[in-house]
Amino acid sequence: EESMDVDGTTLIVPPSTNLAQLQSMVDIAEEGTTLDLKGATIQMDGVELAGGCLLVSRGIRLYNGALLLPPRCSVDVAHRGCELTLSEVNIRFDSLGVSVPAIVVRKGAHLRLEDCCIEGGSAGDAVQILGVGSSMRARSCQISSSSGGAAVSALAGGHATMIDCSMQGLVGLEAANAGSKICARQCTMDGSTGSVEGTGVAISDGATGDLEGCTMYMERCRGLHVSGRGTKVTAKNCVMSKCGWSNIGVYDSATLVLEDCTCNSSITACGLEVHGKGTRLHAVNTVANSNKEFNVSVAGGAAAHLVDCTINSAGTYGL
Repeated sequence: EESMDVDGTTLIVPPSTNLAQLQSMVDIAEEGTTLDLKGATIQMDGVELAGGCLLVSRGIRLYNGALLLPPRCSVDVAHRGCELTLSEVNIRFDSLGVSVPAIVVRKGAHLRLEDCCIEGGSAGDAVQILGVGSSMRARSCQISSSSGGAAVSALAGGHATMIDCSMQGLVGLEAANAGSKICARQCTMDGSTGSVEGTGVAISDGATGDLEGCTMYMERCRGLHVSGRGTKVTAKNCVMSKCGWSNIGVYDSATLVLEDCTCNSSITACGLEVHGKGTRLHAVNTVANSNKEFNVSVAGGAAAHLVDCTINSAGTYGL
């Protein structure tokens, strides 16, 4: 039987390792240990995980390899204060029809992703951040789900920070419930390929969002969807373009602040919809141009405050 080589705080994972053996290595690794997969793909290989998931309860780093997960098996980061770091790691499921997240972070744990590719199943989120104190930070990653979930979902007080990442799914980035928050910098939500009818970013039910330098091209749905009392989103230097429905939709007493943004060329509906009593839009130096119907539509008791904005070339009306 091959053994682990120990080099300081790095454990070299043998290429014949399966997921159950990797779980044993995770369980005995000391805080701060790096498990180097050496480019190997770790899979179940006929041996079931005792807990049904790869459970991480201390701060470790997985590096340079891939995890091929069986159905109903997630990477579960679930110990308050612990941080799992994944560097140059790819994670996907070995079959279709999976409804659990590829990675779930809960109970106040933390996740850090660097140069990773995470693929969710056909019906669930790829990465789910659940609960107050739980968080993730991702840089230079590609994260996707299929037709039934979000690429990244922050729920019930979870926080997610994305930098220079690409997301694709039924929703690219999602935050729901009071206390939940999404921060995104230089990220892309692209639904221009495949058959997924999705939304680039969806913030709802009292959650908050802070977007800067992001692009959203969603040929089958909205680029940015903001809804619910107490929900507030700020977007700066973002482009929402060529979306199948409205490029931006703000509803049900939510608030959206736009600065130096572009909202153009919606395929079927308005460029920017602001609908419902108590719903608010504040836009500065923003362009709404060449959308299919109204460039900006304000209805149902909503209010919009536009400063130094450009609104022209609409299919029906500008404003």
